[in-house]
Amino acid sequence: MLTEPNSTQALYLQHKCGEPSLSSMKNPVTSGQYASASVDDFPWLVRIVIVEDYTNSSKMQMVGICGGVLISPRWVITARHCFAEHTAYKAVIQYGNPKDGGQQFVEFQQLYGYPGYDDLYNQNDFLLVQLKVSSISLPQLFFNMRLCALQRPLHGILMQQACLPNTDVIPSEGRHCAIVGWPGGAIGSTTLQVFWVTIEHPTKCQKRYCGLKYDVNMNICDKEMPPVRSSGEKCHGLSGSPLLCREHGRWVVYGVLNWSGPRCDVSLGHGFALTSTRLHWLCCIMSPVELPACASVKCDT
Repeated sequence: MLTEPNSTQALYLQHKCGEPSLSSMKNPVTSGQYASASVDDFPWLVRIVIVEDYTNSSKMQMVGICGGVLISPRWVITARHCFAEHTAYKAVIQYGNPKDGGQQFVEFQQLYGYPGYDDLYNQNDFLLVQLKVSSISLPQLFFNMRLCALQRPLHGILMQQACLPNTDVIPSEGRHCAIVGWPGGAIGSTTLQVFWVTIEHPTKCQKRYCGLKYDVNMNICDKEMPPVRSSGEKCHGLSGSPLLCREHGRWVVYGVLNWSGPRCDVSLGHGFALTSTRLHWLCCIMSPVELPACASVKCDT
């Protein structure tokens, strides 16, 4: 595997993506601690929710089940297991933080699970979601559709997306990165959180996967850390959230959160499905979407 690219090699620098706000570029807190954040700091984040009654907006019952991240205006990556037990429900994506007073909803057009998914052994737990409409058009569109009240315009921040890494690049051991998402479950019950982690050496991750299959070419994990009080509450709802690493002044999506310790014991660290080793599949599914990370990918016609 390759190490982090320099500024000449980093393909995402040719693209408007992952550009942080000033507050999101502050020095990280100690690994293993949560810090509150604003959705404006990470405007490419989405929250996947299950809607029990989609036909009557006044009676919609919503539960936040997972996080996700926009990698283009119409494409989101998340964890496949988020949908393993909820196929009977209507799912939508929530943009924005309810406590900030703004949120939008959009239906899925299509779900693309990474080949070879195995829920029992936690293999290939990776999902690409195509939105029914581009996030660029959401504010006006969802006011017209009245799926839910448009509480405030988002003024274009939905046009932003996080960066994809170069192919086959894995963050090096000891690097500080962040899990960013909405821990908890009930809509509106939590605020956006940043959980700083330190990347572990790939060969040390298997022993913490508790019998689950771990492929060093397809997964990554973070280091063990002190227990977090009430970690059980924090764990649920974070699956599918991105592992974001700051690189050349950008936020780059290196992984998707798909594993925590038994009973959400974060002291054992977290596991992530790598994005960099799945770029060929991602780019070919999204084709003809043009992203710098996909420039060298050759898809079968």
